[in-house]
Amino acid sequence: MLNFEEMTPVASLDITAAPPIKKRCVARRRDTLKKCEVIKQLFSKDFEAEESPQNSDGVETECDAEEESTLDDKASCSCYATEGPRYDGDPHEQVNQALDLGVEEQHIVAPKKRGGVMNKLMKVVFYAIIQHVKFESLKQKCPGCLYDEGNQEAHCCLMWDSKYINSVLKSLCSKLDMKKYLQYVITLAVALDSLSLNTKHLIMGSQIQNRVLSSNFPSDTIALLIKENDKIYLHFAEKLVYRVKYNYFLNSCDRCVKK
Repeated sequence: MLNFEEMTPVASLDITAAPPIKKRCVARRRDTLKKCEVIKQLFSKDFEAEESPQNSDGVETECDAEEESTLDDKASCSCYATEGPRYDGDPHEQVNQALDLGVEEQHIVAPKKRGGVMNKLMKVVFYAIIQHVKFESLKQKCPGCLYDEGNQEAHCCLMWDSKYINSVLKSLCSKLDMKKYLQYVITLAVALDSLSLNTKHLIMGSQIQNRVLSSNFPSDTIALLIKENDKIYLHFAEKLVYRVKYNYFLNSCDRCVKK
């Protein structure tokens, strides 16, 4: 398992003193160190969508004071139900094994293709999240679907038209927590070894959201995000997104009380 605390900082590496053939190794190490920092954030309590435990006086427990501890310390902390398994290998292998995404060697992205794959991941993760949120939210609005009634008269969803569904879709899209959306994009990118964020990628999520909100037919706008060769990435995105409740992706003030 990677030891983040004992890993040599990039600044201490003497790149100029190394032979030319070693420069590629140094570059790979720098890339690995960046991904390690990302993984430390991905396995934080915020990513796990767990609330910080508090005692009866509203004071945070001792586990909250250990934010600067190592990954091994966090794994043994009482905030977590079970001790996490140890994984060896590259960062993308660790994330893939921890989340059981099923990413295989042929799915790993070559360095020269990372920029293009990141564009696709920004779209497929948004698509997976909004579809998950829409399906579960509409299910909550229909008693027949919510309680799995066999009588069709109990399913008010049969009377919904596309105009109503589009209005619900717009409302949900406006309430999406874009920070958590970006967290899931980064998670999937690390699992595919395609993490290559730039300014264009950071604003792409907001651009997609604005495009859906300004459209008269948001369902069609969202459907156009996915192309045929993007479906393999959509498969991984859905496995990742469907692990949590739909209201996790909504802003805290807009989350449903019922879970």
